[in-house]
Amino acid sequence: MGQKVSGRFTITIAGQLLESMPGATLVLGGLNKTPVNTDQQRTHRSEEYVNSLTTGTIPVLTQDSIEDIRNVEDSELTFTADNGVEYTVTGATANEAGAWSFGKDGIEASFFGEEAKPS
Repeated sequence: MGQKVSGRFTITIAGQLLESMPGATLVLGGLNKTPVNTDQQRTHRSEEYVNSLTTGTIPVLTQDSIEDIRNVEDSELTFTADNGVEYTVTGATANEAGAWSFGKDGIEASFFGEEAKPS
């Protein structure tokens, strides 16, 4: 898995700016390289693109906003890490929205998208 940072994110859904609770996480995504060892004692590499994954709790006020969040596709998400660095995720889409659950602070949501880029 790629590099993971913690912080909070904002995403605009149905014209409304939503902000996560603190403690959200972002897996940056990008090119993942892994070793491939041969029987001739040589090491090569395999490369695979990995999407970003943002996970966090969004406070939810109405049933309507829950469905808007669960149906989001191709949105732009901004993640602010605890160290102050901001990342932008394009193509943010609800990840496995059928399995989301409610916690005491709101809906626990996740979004996948393109590789996170520093803003």
